[in-house]
Amino acid sequence: MLTMAQIQYIKYLRDKKDKSIMEIAETVDLNWRTANQSLPSSLRKTPFPRSLTRIPSIL
Repeated sequence: MLTMAQIQYIKYLRDKKDKSIMEIAETVDLNWRTANQSLPSSLRKTPFPRSLTRIPSIL
């Protein structure tokens, strides 16, 4: 579990220093998923949109 100081530092690195999630994870010595989850959704990068069409299955 992260302390409030760690969460605030992660937000600072992402917002003010414009660091990537991987750079933040290495700096704070956390897994990138943990660093990403501690950010509010407005600071997270949006994932690639999924395709709206499905690949037809060949039977």
